[in-house]
Amino acid sequence: MMPNNENEIFYIVGAILTILVNVPEIIRQININLKFNESIKHHKIL
Repeated sequence: MMPNNENEIFYIVGAILTILVNVPEIIRQININLKFNESIKHHKIL
């Protein structure tokens, strides 16, 4: 038994899961920003 290694693995897995959960939200925010910028360019709102 090596509890330190188990804790490290658990921490890494938790970090990866957190990132994976947040990826869709990050992508959604990027898409919203891109659409917002495009609409500004399209309507020539400065």
